[in-house]
Amino acid sequence: MKTQCKNQLRIAIVGAEEKKWKSEEQKTKAKNVIKTLLVKHAFTETISDLDISNTSMEPDYSTIVLITGACPKGGVDEWSIVIAKELGVDRIVYPPEIFQWNNERCCVCMGKGNIPGEGGTLYPCPSCKGKGYLRGYRERNMLIAENCDILYDIEPRKSCRYCNGTGWNNDLMKPCSKCEGDGAYSGGTWTYKYARKLGKEVHKVVI
Repeated sequence: MKTQCKNQLRIAIVGAEEKKWKSEEQKTKAKNVIKTLLVKHAFTETISDLDISNTSMEPDYSTIVLITGACPKGGVDEWSIVIAKELGVDRIVYPPEIFQWNNERCCVCMGKGNIPGEGGTLYPCPSCKGKGYLRGYRERNMLIAENCDILYDIEPRKSCRYCNGTGWNNDLMKPCSKCEGDGAYSGGTWTYKYARKLGKEVHKVVI
C-alpha cells in the first residue's frame, strides 16, 4: 500500500558547501541524513503518522519534491540533487546566476529585461531571462524558503565563522546571533532563519 498526497510535499534541503565538511565520516553522515529524510517523507506527509507496523508499505516518491540551490561549491545542495535523482524524486533547483550575495544588473540588456531583434521587435534577454538582473545568493536563498513547505538545514559542527564554532559572542557575552549558539552556520542557515520568519516548518541538523 502506498500513501497518497493530494499535492507534492515540497522539501527544501540546504546546508554547507563541501569544503566546510572536514572528514569523509561527516560527509557520509550528512548524505545518510538527506536520504533518510526523503525516504521517510515518501512514506507519509507527516513522519509522526508513519505506521511502522505495516510492513507492506512502500515509499511513493511521486508525493514529494526536493527544493535546493545548486551551490557551485558542492556540498549539501549537490548531494541532495544526486540522492534525489537516485531515488526518483522530482527536483526544483534554484541556482545562483552570479556568484555573489546580492543581485547585479544584467550587462547584456542593461537592466531592461529585453533586447531588440529584427524590425525593432523586443525579445526577452537570454542572459537574465527578462528580469533585468542576475540572481545572487540572497535572492536564491529567498526563493528556496518561499517555495518550500518544510526546510532542513544540514550543517557540520563548529563551522560558524562568526564565533569560530564556539556558539558564543565574547564581545557581547551572549550566544552568537548568526548560529544562535550551536556553532554551525552557512548560507543554508540564513535560508533556514528566513524560512522560519515566513512561518515555514524548519529543522536544523548539526553533524
